[in-house]
Amino acid sequence: MGMTPNYSPIIAAMVANAKQQTENNQQILEAQRQKDEVAHQKVQDAAQSRNLDLLQSHNDALAEHNKGMLSVAQQQAEAQEEMNRLTRAKQAYEVSKFLPHLNETLNSMGGKSIAGLPSQAEAQKNEISQIHDQAMAHSSGTAEGSLVTELQLGEAKHNQDLESKLQDHAHRMLQIGAEGGNSQNLAKIHGGYQQSVANINGANHLRGITLMHSLGQDDGSGQQASQARDIVDGVFNGNIEWSKLSTDQKRAASTYATANGEMSSIPTNGKDYKAKLDMISKFQTYVDQFRELANNYSADTPGATGKGNANISLGIAGTHGFTVPGSDLDSRIKDLKTIGGDLAKNLEGQSRTAEADNLRQIIGKFDPLATKVQNNKKLDSQVERMQPIVGNTLVGMTSDRKNKILGDRNVTDFGAIQPIQAQAPNGHMIESHDNKKTWIDSVTKQPIQQPPPGQ
Repeated sequence: MGMTPNYSPIIAAMVANAKQQTENNQQILEAQRQKDEVAHQKVQDAAQSRNLDLLQSHNDALAEHNKGMLSVAQQQAEAQEEMNRLTRAKQAYEVSKFLPHLNETLNSMGGKSIAGLPSQAEAQKNEISQIHDQAMAHSSGTAEGSLVTELQLGEAKHNQDLESKLQDHAHRMLQIGAEGGNSQNLAKIHGGYQQSVANINGANHLRGITLMHSLGQDDGSGQQASQARDIVDGVFNGNIEWSKLSTDQKRAASTYATANGEMSSIPTNGKDYKAKLDMISKFQTYVDQFRELANNYSADTPGATGKGNANISLGIAGTHGFTVPGSDLDSRIKDLKTIGGDLAKNLEGQSRTAEADNLRQIIGKFDPLATKVQNNKKLDSQVERMQPIVGNTLVGMTSDRKNKILGDRNVTDFGAIQPIQAQAPNGHMIESHDNKKTWIDSVTKQPIQQPPPGQ
């Protein structure tokens, strides 16, 4: 039979106290574990919620894009139908002008009338019937339909390229949102890009076709107008140099651009314009590198200490954070400042001194002591201040053209540029794309002489 140890009161008290401390420690550990689990669950819930929001934004953007592409296809079909109608009317009219007077001419010269010559009405009817038969032959795929087939293939390729660019842009937006980008701003920019693409390839293209046809530069098939559109797009995107175009190409492109109020902003100096496009890409590079710093080198980022984000405890004075000289973080911060400095110099080279000074106030403001969320918010503020600088780089261009150029170059943090709109004294809606310096009619896209009152 065992015996219970007979501890002295002091030892017994010490044992009881140690037991109580053990239990207290276990309770503290358990409470901390539960707290960590709750915090971890909150992080997971927040991440899941953010992913759902991003997915919804992506789906909404794709839905809007599909809607916009459908609108483009409808407008192009209507434009083609109108051009075909104009061509048939023109050809029938030319025949009707000649045939009714042929017998009169022969009689006046002492000749005999031609029996069975159709009257004016009959001639017009026959000509329209002939053109209709030719159109049917085109659509049926016969040898005469090669032009229509070529046009259809060309437009299909054009629309496929647009679709691919829009999808790439949407996927890039989704990726940036997952990396801490402002989802609302990203969705707005993508929406502005797809709307501008729809406008340029819809209503704008219809205006270009109409003007070229009226001047005899398009035969009614739309082929010449589509070629002019591709030239204009190529020049604005920096893929085609205006100086290397032939005289006929310049004439066609000028007419097409004039129809949409874009002729005055066509970049004719390829070297200077390429420098501007490169500068816009460098703005995006700056944003990408700052975002990468925020996500991987901020104070609360795991592993940031080993990359050069160090801190020293100073006791009651708190913690002192610093960037280790020569570290990866130190090198990247210097690179970021170099990019910002180059951008400021480029602006000064374009006599944009005020914008250069504004840029110098905000570049390189990454804070190693701040959290990832804080640094990403700081980047959002910088992007907001850079937006007008990027827009002014494409000075004189329409807002749709600016948005398309930015989107086509996969610039993701700048865009959704909108014109300033007002009402003219005659009731027409007008708009300005250069901060009220000049105005154009919102429908015809042609310049107006006088600004609206109070502007």
